[in-house]
Amino acid sequence: MSWRQQVLLVAVVGVLLFSTLSILSWVRGQHAQDYATKIQKQVLPEILHLKGIRSGTLITLAAVNEVVLIRTTASILGEEGRDAEEAEEDAEELAGELEEVDEGRERVRASYAAYLALAETAEAREKIEEVNASFARFLDAGIRILTLTENDLDIEEIDDAKEEFEEREEELIGLIDVLIEDRVAANEEALEQAIDSVEDMALQSGLTGLLGILVLCGFVAFSVRLLTRQEAIQSALKAQTETAETALREAEEARNQAMRLGEAKTSFLAMMSHEIRTPMNGVIGMIDLMEHTKLTVQQNQYLNIIRDSAFALLSVINDVLDLTRLQTGRFEIRPEPVQISDLIGSVTELMQASMRQKGLGLNVSVDGAVPPELMLDPIRIRQVLTNIVGNAVKFTDQGSISVKASVATTSLFKGQALRIDVADTGPGIADVEQTVIFEPFTQADSSLSRRHDGAGLGLSICKSLVEAMGGAIELESAPGKGSLFSIWVPLLPVEVAANTNKAGGDRGTAGGQDQSADTGISYRILIVDDNAVNRVVAEEMLISLGHEAKVAGNGAEAIEMAGEEAFDIILMDLQMHGMDGFEAMKTIRENAATAPAPVIVAMTAHASDAAMENAMKRGMEGFLAKPVTRKDIATCLAALAETVARRQSA
Repeated sequence: MSWRQQVLLVAVVGVLLFSTLSILSWVRGQHAQDYATKIQKQVLPEILHLKGIRSGTLITLAAVNEVVLIRTTASILGEEGRDAEEAEEDAEELAGELEEVDEGRERVRASYAAYLALAETAEAREKIEEVNASFARFLDAGIRILTLTENDLDIEEIDDAKEEFEEREEELIGLIDVLIEDRVAANEEALEQAIDSVEDMALQSGLTGLLGILVLCGFVAFSVRLLTRQEAIQSALKAQTETAETALREAEEARNQAMRLGEAKTSFLAMMSHEIRTPMNGVIGMIDLMEHTKLTVQQNQYLNIIRDSAFALLSVINDVLDLTRLQTGRFEIRPEPVQISDLIGSVTELMQASMRQKGLGLNVSVDGAVPPELMLDPIRIRQVLTNIVGNAVKFTDQGSISVKASVATTSLFKGQALRIDVADTGPGIADVEQTVIFEPFTQADSSLSRRHDGAGLGLSICKSLVEAMGGAIELESAPGKGSLFSIWVPLLPVEVAANTNKAGGDRGTAGGQDQSADTGISYRILIVDDNAVNRVVAEEMLISLGHEAKVAGNGAEAIEMAGEEAFDIILMDLQMHGMDGFEAMKTIRENAATAPAPVIVAMTAHASDAAMENAMKRGMEGFLAKPVTRKDIATCLAALAETVARRQSA
């Protein structure tokens, strides 16, 4: 091979090598450019959108908790506890928090839509859809809490809903955190790949420079430019990561604050439960005693109204303040035998004053085909009827209201149904408004909203309650022709339902048993309570039941009296000044070590299953939750008969 051929071969090899290295360097540069573009145009915006979803979630969480706290506090204080300026401030603050709920929801929706538009893979779209579905469940739980706090403040249900709300929030934040971590990891991987590409490109550029200094200089300049860009992207990614970590810390702090607010509300409501139940014990106890005295027909009618109102108030207190019932996460339906005619009559009786004031007529009818007794939840049915009949009275200025109960069939569910129609001659509701009237925060007419109080939660609550009972609500209406609300619930007569349903037991229990038979035995009973009214009520009830009763105003006095006299049973208040009921119980039993100790029953305004379980665990042999009735006491004493007899024979 001649030198010319050798030179040509070297030249060809050199050109090929130079071209190959140049092409490889260009390819590496394109890879690095692609990674950098992906980080800048997709991954970083994705993280920002995920932060937007988290931010909207936290805004919604904080606003819902503030609304619950404002409404609960307002309900407990009542109108008499606040002046007009405070009420106006509360209303403005409440409106602002509700706007915050909407703002948080819209922020999440916008961030979700933006993220979805960037998602390139089915896996990415599936993950953000999972986040969106979790937010929907979280928002539904929040709306449920707002719904509950608007009308009757059913705190048991609010507490149930709050637990679900917090679980949904934890689930949602967890999904967002995992997704952010995935995207950060993807950023780091993409950045490392970009840097590796740049390093390989620099090496290949160095080899290429052996064949041409000019090409080397140009390529080095290109490499420096690309590396500078990568460093800028890396710095931006680091800043975004620090921002994300800050957002996570802020989210944790906001969550902790929300939990502290919830704990403060729980403590406040527990205290208010005890303080409200104490005077209610006197009210209901005296009503119970008066029912067993000689009354005129008119007095008996008045007393029935007072009794119905007192027990209606008690049901509200139970729902609002009893925070220690079992957590179910749904409406707790407790069916029991109900005379629907009496229930409808008690609801319309409460509306009579408002109807007379407006000059409205009332027509109530119960079809003969309706069984005398049905298995229904009386509290829930009363709540639904009170709301719907109350709306009819509120929105009807002239004409009449009619309430009719009948048996019918419907395509809504199988079998016969109890149908309760509530018709009015009010302004009616347009078709377009009927589609949203059962949604939260919706009323048929903004002008009516200005004339009548309410945020439009009542019908939404009624719909949820009826559906929880397996039924449905229908509406027929037209402008100027009044409205007809039809409530459908499965027809279940008592004789049929007795085999499949069990009514809730009395709250007066002994050792968890439920007995109601009267033993016919007279006991010597000591009543220990630091409230004078409660002592009088319990003493009169026991005497009317044929027992011998004495009273003590505190724990120390009870210990002294138990040491001087032999009592069969002691009804012990748990929360008293100086010495609580558990301390008094312990001392009484220690002093009675050589003699039969009396059976000691907790009688307390802490009316919850948790309070009962704690009392029984700490040694109480029975439990009575205030307010108590003669039936509660008789049931409890009957359940204790065997225990007392065994104690006396020991």
